[in-house]
Amino acid sequence: MTGAHSNDAVVSAQSSLCLVWLFTFSLSVGPMGWTIPAEVSSTRLRSKTICLARNVYYLTLLWANILEPYMVNPTSWNWRGYTGFFWCGWAALTLAWAFFRLTETKDGTFEELDLMFAAGIPTRQFAAYHVDAYAEDLAVKDRVGDHGDGAKNKETEA
Repeated sequence: MTGAHSNDAVVSAQSSLCLVWLFTFSLSVGPMGWTIPAEVSSTRLRSKTICLARNVYYLTLLWANILEPYMVNPTSWNWRGYTGFFWCGWAALTLAWAFFRLTETKDGTFEELDLMFAAGIPTRQFAAYHVDAYAEDLAVKDRVGDHGDGAKNKETEA
């Protein structure tokens, strides 16, 4: 009978940790999955980007919810706590993707983002550029060059 009580304690502890994780995730980075597609897409493609992002999210969630029971089920794959390493690997891949591919939108308006997309500037370098949305031609300048510290403007290099 002692084993049943200890098993109940482990199940209760795991359930409590899952609830703490869900609460923390929902109050911190969880909502970013809703805001990032709306903030970083071009204005013309915003609705399509949001729709595509939501569909990919739901398909990934479906895939994860199918795999997870097999991972923790003692009569199936029985990965137990090693399941965390699998999800840690996916999180590391996602972090690497976000670091290299996610658009920097700091101090940029939607119009400026659209002009930088049109100019073909790599998304990782958006923060380093300044856009004059009201200029006659597409004036996309390196922010460093605008401060007069000797760097060339990107428009003069072309």
